[in-house]
Amino acid sequence: MPLENMSVMKCTNIKSIPMRLLMHYEEQALRNHSQSLQRLAERGGMAT
Repeated sequence: MPLENMSVMKCTNIKSIPMRLLMHYEEQALRNHSQSLQRLAERGGMAT
């Protein structure tokens, strides 16, 4: 089941970002990390 939000680690102001806003960056995530946004979210999210 797809996650609705991407967690943001080590940030005091923002706790998560809606996945629907990040979907335009799926290809970039695959290029940079060899993982989908879904997989990155499952592994803990984004770091600042």
